Amino acid sequence: MGKDGSIKVSTSFSPSADYEWLPRVGVQMRLSDSLEQVEFYGTAPPENYSDRNVGAAVGRYGSSVDDLFVPYIVPQENGNRTGTRWLTIGDGENGFKISADQHFEFSAHRYTVDDMEGAEHLHQLERKPYVLLNIDHKQAGLGSAACGPDTLFKYRVPSMPYTWSFTIQPL
Repeated sequence: MGKDGSIKVSTSFSPSADYEWLPRVGVQMRLSDSLEQVEFYGTAPPENYSDRNVGAAVGRYGSSVDDLFVPYIVPQENGNRTGTRWLTIGDGENGFKISADQHFEFSAHRYTVDDMEGAEHLHQLERKPYVLLNIDHKQAGLGSAACGPDTLFKYRVPSMPYTWSFTIQPL
């Protein structure tokens, strides 16, 4: 722990040899429901992924967790932000900052991936009494396999060991 109360989180991940590609490499945190204000320096304003960020610009942005959600007709994982240099999440009085030596991706939701994948319509989603914050070292691009080619190789995440770190600092 740093003198300022910061914590360096170092992660290592070794996937099973059964997989050629991974959807993402990262960590997920369950946070208090009150931590709803997000500010970040990264790529936005629209959600973006490694293969879908041409229309986004690097800058400083602020949002609520709810406003990061993209209400697709059929619920699905959404709201990712790439090229993030740092982010803060808090309630106006309490919170923390996440930073890393390299760019990272993040998303914040009030629904789990299982909730979104299991729902056919938005009204079927049940808001959780917490915020799920994903901090990703890498996340695969989306491709367009539903109506076109799969994700290009350069936007995939190879199944291999990964080590990365980030710092959490209280505000």
